[in-house]
Amino acid sequence: MMKRLSNNDRKRRLENMLESLKEGVVVVEGIHDVAALKKLDIDAITYSKFMSGNGHTEALYGDRTIYILMDADNGGEDKESKVLQLLDMMDTTMAHDTELGKRLLKLLGITSIEQIYGKARSVLDNGD
Repeated sequence: MMKRLSNNDRKRRLENMLESLKEGVVVVEGIHDVAALKKLDIDAITYSKFMSGNGHTEALYGDRTIYILMDADNGGEDKESKVLQLLDMMDTTMAHDTELGKRLLKLLGITSIEQIYGKARSVLDNGD
């Protein structure tokens, strides 16, 4: 049985996750996801913009970690897989992370990045 996090622990984990995202390159599915993250002071780029960077990714983003934040649905899984394939084809040394987004969705109890702002604000402001 998994222990339920206290409100303070949940808030601290969320703050750490959001801080990591602010330092990396965040790839999301669409413009509504970009807008939701922008409200939390996180810059993100859409999947289509990232994929069209073909080969210029390292030059554009340097050594920052690429965080792949997709919705918890078939479309999100498909796009995540394609981003990973592109990174593999590029033979890049850039670090990438698919797990932070999944942990973030789980922590907030949501399935879509578009839902992130309201839930994150609730945790940050009220601890719930």
